[in-house]
Amino acid sequence: MNTLIRIKFPKKKMEYSLLLSLLMCAMIVRTHAYCVASCDDAAGEGSLVQNPSNCFEFYVCSDPDGDGSLQLSDEALTCSTGMYFDDNTSNCEAIPTDGSQYCDNLCNPCDVQCGIPGTLIPDPYNCQNYYICLANNENRLGSCKEGEEFDYIKNVCSTEPGVCYSACNPCTVYCVKEGRVPDPCNCEGYIYCEPPSGYVHFDCPSNSSYEPSSNSCVEYTSPVTSCDKTCTEPSCPAA
Repeated sequence: MNTLIRIKFPKKKMEYSLLLSLLMCAMIVRTHAYCVASCDDAAGEGSLVQNPSNCFEFYVCSDPDGDGSLQLSDEALTCSTGMYFDDNTSNCEAIPTDGSQYCDNLCNPCDVQCGIPGTLIPDPYNCQNYYICLANNENRLGSCKEGEEFDYIKNVCSTEPGVCYSACNPCTVYCVKEGRVPDPCNCEGYIYCEPPSGYVHFDCPSNSSYEPSSNSCVEYTSPVTSCDKTCTEPSCPAA
């Protein structure tokens, strides 16, 4: 069962008109590029598709119901040592030794951002929530009713199973480009990514924590202040 999304509009007439126009646009514009592996373009049973956030992993497509509808395997498989998954050949290939790029165009499934004003995008951390994209890269949070989840494909609130955007794991380190990213298991440090080689952890100086907005270690506001640990073992990656 699907539910149309209802929004409480502000009293200001101008804001009301703007949001109404954006909502009408959202009913039409339903396309958005997400960092999700898909069998939509797969050739058929047994086809392999790349994990868009890890060039060494791939998924298998299968038709368990026999109705021609391909489904993605629950877990990703990993290529053998010294090999990567080539999206062009849809197979694991030997890592090039001539220095050519083989692991680019990766994406972070937790980095869901607004694009066209009027579109709806899922909250990657909460299945019940969604965002209404506004102009100037702004957004407004919306929420489905109790017992419903936001269907990120159809852009409606639904009670159907499996409609949630579940590609983002907040306890996984997605190293899709070189640079610093938060360590989900230790906010008193950060992770430096260097794909495709991997990543290393760095500790912040004493009495400080990593602040993503400034991309640096910042002192606590008081000696007793500490930062919350987002994730704990065993979900945290090995040090």
